[in-house]
Amino acid sequence: MKITSFFTVLLALLLVASCQDKEQLIEPLHSETTPNLSPQQVDDLKQLIVSQLKADDITISEILDIRYVANTHIVRFMGNEQPMEMGFGSLFEDDGTTISANINYTVYCSWNCDCGLQGSGNSYLQCKCNRCQMHIRIQDKSGTPYNIQQMATESFVKTFGQQPDQLRLSKFRPVKHDIADVYTIFYMDEHQAESSFMLIANNQYEQLTFQGQKSRKNIKKFIVDCTGSCDCRERFFPANQSVECTCSPCQMQVTNG
Repeated sequence: MKITSFFTVLLALLLVASCQDKEQLIEPLHSETTPNLSPQQVDDLKQLIVSQLKADDITISEILDIRYVANTHIVRFMGNEQPMEMGFGSLFEDDGTTISANINYTVYCSWNCDCGLQGSGNSYLQCKCNRCQMHIRIQDKSGTPYNIQQMATESFVKTFGQQPDQLRLSKFRPVKHDIADVYTIFYMDEHQAESSFMLIANNQYEQLTFQGQKSRKNIKKFIVDCTGSCDCRERFFPANQSVECTCSPCQMQVTNG
């Protein structure tokens, strides 16, 4: 009788341990609910946030939640005892649980108001407060970041024919295709004049080998900028790797990287 009771207790303990292990596993990669992070995942995520902020004077005390908006994992956390948010592209490895060491982009907002991130039309990210400054960091496969602010300034000059006194990033649309990572970045000056440009990174195109087989080859990037008197916007078609402007008076400029 005592032996039976012992094995019954042992089985119950194993079931409890099994349930606890399952609770530590993260939810699916594109879950819209808060995942359950293991202690190791929490530590990895804290270190990742600090590395992206590039600030030695910030302490991440707690990961509050993670939500998936506009192809981006938005992490809400306590930084220096204040709630903060940061969006990540490719936050997890293909297994859906391991925090990735190679983040292709990060985005966050900063100011004294409630500068969190919110989705716009399920495709764009923008800051919750109009006074916020949006920070976008995009890097190539080698980990080299692009100078997004400089690209925005050059686009503004081509669009409006003058240097801006103050230029801030206003909206961000990241889309990952099989053959390229496509980012549309909106910017705005102090007079609310807004335009955009498109960065197509890690683009792959097919070429024939000597054996007659198809292979894909990478180029670094190219920038598409549509300017004109109408509401010019850039559009990418992954099926044939073509780009177009959204209205006819636009002029398209393509710069290879």
